[in-house]
Amino acid sequence: MGIAMARMAAAMGFLWVGLNGADPSAWIIAAPGCAVALFAGHKLGRDFRHRVRFLAVPGFARYFIASSWNGGIDIARRALDSARPLDPHIDVYRTRLPAGTPRAFFCITISLLPGTLVAAVDEDLLTIHFIGDSRQAESELRRLEDHTALLFGLETVGQSGDRS
Repeated sequence: MGIAMARMAAAMGFLWVGLNGADPSAWIIAAPGCAVALFAGHKLGRDFRHRVRFLAVPGFARYFIASSWNGGIDIARRALDSARPLDPHIDVYRTRLPAGTPRAFFCITISLLPGTLVAAVDEDLLTIHFIGDSRQAESELRRLEDHTALLFGLETVGQSGDRS
């Protein structure tokens, strides 16, 4: 494990120098950043069972950008138009993604989208804070779950809750 950590630290250092040049004062930011990344990588470990299918990345990126754009517009409209209130809710959502990297990625992505936040995780139950209609939010979560499954090469998740 020590050799792997040393290799990762060296790779991060070379990447930093490659992107930012060899300015020694830049290491005031780089050193703590690399330390945090090494610590997080060590604590999270590697999930070799679930790898990203790189050919699926462009499709996921298109979906994520479109969802971010549409969600941002919806939240802005709600914030500026008193006829469309923000209408916050908290609900529990059962994910069908396997534990590990796919589920963690799904939770992080939910929290990155406008108007949504994963407030708690209990196995496959996610407590989600969202703004808007609960049926629409569940539908959007299902779509995101489908795109996440495709990204990791998993069976797609159907609307009925069965894997297809």
